[in-house]
Amino acid sequence: MLALTSEQSREADRRAEDGGLPAAVLRENAGRGAFEILKKYFPDLSQKKILVVCGKGNNGGDGRVVARLLEGVAGEVRVIDVGAWRAMPLHEYDILIDAIFGTGLSRPVEGVAKEAIEAMNRSGKWKMALDVPSGLSADTGEPLGALPKGTTGVAVKADVTVTMGRPKIGLLQPQAAPYVGRLEVVDIGIPASVYDSLGSRIQWVTGADIRPLFTRRGADTHKGTYGHVLLIGGSETKPGAILLAGKSALRTGAGLATVALPDRAFRKLPKNFLELMYEPLPSVRSGTFARKAWAKIARALEGKSAVAMGPGMGVNADTRELVRRMILKAGQPLVLDADALNCLGPVGARRAVPLRRNVILTPHPGEMARLTGLTTAKIQKDRLAAARDFAMKHGVIVVLKGFRTVTAAPSGDLFVNATGNPGMATAGMGDVLTGVIVSLLAQGLDAGKAAVAGVFLHGRAGDRVADRLGDRGLLASEVADEVPKAIQEMLPCKE
Repeated sequence: MLALTSEQSREADRRAEDGGLPAAVLRENAGRGAFEILKKYFPDLSQKKILVVCGKGNNGGDGRVVARLLEGVAGEVRVIDVGAWRAMPLHEYDILIDAIFGTGLSRPVEGVAKEAIEAMNRSGKWKMALDVPSGLSADTGEPLGALPKGTTGVAVKADVTVTMGRPKIGLLQPQAAPYVGRLEVVDIGIPASVYDSLGSRIQWVTGADIRPLFTRRGADTHKGTYGHVLLIGGSETKPGAILLAGKSALRTGAGLATVALPDRAFRKLPKNFLELMYEPLPSVRSGTFARKAWAKIARALEGKSAVAMGPGMGVNADTRELVRRMILKAGQPLVLDADALNCLGPVGARRAVPLRRNVILTPHPGEMARLTGLTTAKIQKDRLAAARDFAMKHGVIVVLKGFRTVTAAPSGDLFVNATGNPGMATAGMGDVLTGVIVSLLAQGLDAGKAAVAGVFLHGRAGDRVADRLGDRGLLASEVADEVPKAIQEMLPCKE
């Protein structure tokens, strides 16, 4: 679904009202949606004492609707206007609902509102924010402004944020995570055509966006129907990365997967990757690819549907030359990850390898910094701009990994992913993502759709594993094994 700036969000409300949808109806829909989400988190509200802190504007109106709906359902409901805040005894309440400020706030929070927000944050109570955590910029995802002498602004740190109509761009930024908590989106009745008319180029990717890309397989198909991927990488000391990518390609549904790796690495392979095919290539004494491996790679490309290159490959003059030839001479859709990205160096620098369309780059922030010549901190400061600028300048798909992974297209369109969890911050997860994306390419998705869908499925598989095991100790191979079930969730029900 589209993500909006604060101004676009307000414009959507104005256009809806001009089209005959009264503000009172929008407010009622917003409050009812938040009420239903609260019930999802607390099925038995009869034992809960709830405090709703309201401002004067539309956000406060949403809060009063929630409070009205809670009457007779919750154990106790109290509504207080933030202007009347006087050291409320928050310890008496189980749930705090923030309805102080919405997207209209444009300056740092001060005075009694600041006191209320700070008290709510200190309380340790479960908090729900309506539309935007009060004090947070809906556009940047940071507390609004800086107060005198270098002190920072304040914003509610919610457990759940229920945003109205469409997500706000700021809520999708990594820096917003401590304030937003879990993000929920409520349909308030504004037609999709209104949102589509606002000119947003940013999508918040959910299951509803991915499902149309997947259909059930026909009974009369075979392994050749689903493509043959070639995965190039690995080294004598790092053979596992490319094997994980190969396994993930098969788990995502590719019919065949061939792993091309240095012959010194091939001799040390574990024996439990039986479904993969192998192409041992000439290597140098360090156990990485030799430059003369290109002749065999060129032959291995014949009949392949898509190619991935980079995991565990190493960075030296020989591997740099192989990456250069792959970009210039191979025609298949190509995923470049890990050391293949590091072999590129700063793209655009003198003597750098020119990129081509139907190439997908999957950098983490450090790799993105090396590609662009920027610092990692600058990349992270505005991930959306960093990914978009590079994709548009070089005509490639960029998957900037990390919390809220961003996929950028050459058109300038951005896709922010909704899935994934902290347990996926461990070795090999990026290799699994590479295998998932190249598999979708081999099965016929174009580069943009393969990247967006691959990121979503990878994160969803990780979420499924975390649901069972928690967010510590997840293995990349476990996520790869969960991908088929993540795909199954996307398929239409059997008739």
